[in-house]
Amino acid sequence: MSDVRKGFRTILRVVGRRLLPGVSILPRLLSLGDLKAARVTRQRKPGAIDFLVVSLRSGWLLPAVLEQGLGLGLQARGHHVRVLECGGAPIECGFHNPRYGAKRPCTACRFAGHVLAGRTGLPALALRDWFDSEEVAAARREVRALTLAECRAYSAEGLPLGRLVEPSVLGYFTRGTLKDDQVPYYRAVLASAVPFARAMRRFLKEQPSEMRLLMTSGIFWPERILWELAQRAGHMNTVLYERGFIRDTWVFARNQAPGYYDLTQHWAKYRDRPLTAAELAEIREYIASRESFSKDIVSYAGRWEQASSEFRDLTTRAGGRPIIAAFSNIIWDSAIIGRDLRFEGMFDWVRALVRYAATHPNQFVVLRGHPAEVALEGAETAETLQDYLRSLGTLLAENFVYVPPDSRINSYRLADLATVGVVYASTIGLEMVLRGRPVVVSGLTHYGALGFADEAGDSGTLTAALERACNQALTADEIERRRVLAERYASLFFFRQMVPIDWLDDRRMGAPRFSAANFAAGLRRLGSPTSQLLDFIEDGATGQFILEPSGL
Repeated sequence: MSDVRKGFRTILRVVGRRLLPGVSILPRLLSLGDLKAARVTRQRKPGAIDFLVVSLRSGWLLPAVLEQGLGLGLQARGHHVRVLECGGAPIECGFHNPRYGAKRPCTACRFAGHVLAGRTGLPALALRDWFDSEEVAAARREVRALTLAECRAYSAEGLPLGRLVEPSVLGYFTRGTLKDDQVPYYRAVLASAVPFARAMRRFLKEQPSEMRLLMTSGIFWPERILWELAQRAGHMNTVLYERGFIRDTWVFARNQAPGYYDLTQHWAKYRDRPLTAAELAEIREYIASRESFSKDIVSYAGRWEQASSEFRDLTTRAGGRPIIAAFSNIIWDSAIIGRDLRFEGMFDWVRALVRYAATHPNQFVVLRGHPAEVALEGAETAETLQDYLRSLGTLLAENFVYVPPDSRINSYRLADLATVGVVYASTIGLEMVLRGRPVVVSGLTHYGALGFADEAGDSGTLTAALERACNQALTADEIERRRVLAERYASLFFFRQMVPIDWLDDRRMGAPRFSAANFAAGLRRLGSPTSQLLDFIEDGATGQFILEPSGL
């Protein structure tokens, strides 16, 4: 029955998004009437800061409401705040799903921006007003015959545009590599990026020299290009944000991509500080909840069984050999695109694991495909790990087992079974250290070099690390030392870096709710997460924002 419902929803999406793109946004705006109650009229204070809130996808309601809310908070503190919206600019923003043959929901998105601006009263600027139609036409002519290699190497306006837009193109197609079939869209994005860059140069020249920016991610191509141009124009103060793992939380950073979770500047302070009893209880409760995903945005728990027949068969097949449990990312995850040590991407790491198993028959390698490859309805991965394994053209060794993403095997039971865990950049590596397992990290991830995991960024060092882990077990004291460090880091990562925003409820996907009462309370209460966050946006240090305990 679930497959029938899913098929029916797919049909509705195909019809709706082709004929009435973005129509589903419109009724969701009705639930945001409380935004108007949060409007403020405070006069600009002496020394007020000019803030530009970049909100180019107003129809993406959850981040758009966050942006408007933070703009209201800054205005309540007496600052000058403006919102830069798309306003129907001719750009290929990627805010539609190619799987359903959807069209860009420009009309609905533009209407959403108009409604949000009307409710908050924040002055809105339209990106389209800085575009030149002749530049748009010229850019389309210039890129229309580019090959895939030429798209990647393409530069204009002094920017490596081909590389800057590639992560967005990969995410659009949910792939880790591109083929000729994807080139027309790549060209369309480049044809947007060139006039966008020129429009942004003109826009920035007109802005106050001390203007500060607030925007999403820094990885999506429009914001990535704007961020780069802003720095070149002397606007060196940009706060970026990303969603947190825990429901209703967000991550913020100044002048660095927040989604890379670089906490190295804070780690020296927290590394040697024992957690309090309350902090220990907090992090242990949350880590335990990760098995059910009861506190997280996305849940895979319904796909797993605590003791599946697959798991029992796997245990039997291992035959008592040391088990190397490897956990992949989805290949188009922005956490791994370009985030390599010395491997040429995650698939190169997978190939090294296949070769390792073939030359180490007395060890047992289990590679778990990420559940998100199939679990994200509408964003199922188009270039899968299984596709890559088939492309190798060789039989896999008897001691190498691939566990597909739709397997009923519980990833945490597999982690508990392991002699050693190995990941490219997955957070489950951190969790395995907390479970008393040695872990080897092969990609450039936020926790790999912090003292409780081993880094192995190429085939040779990976082989040496796995041989050592399987043949020379760590002492109990060393396992505990690593676990304690990892627990301190996990507390910092999940509960100091991820900011709870209680005035923005995201429990219904795509249908956020705003609470004016919670918003006002957060502004009033000294040390609240909202107050600390606004302090940071005003004048915080470069790097990731973390909460002080008083804000919780």
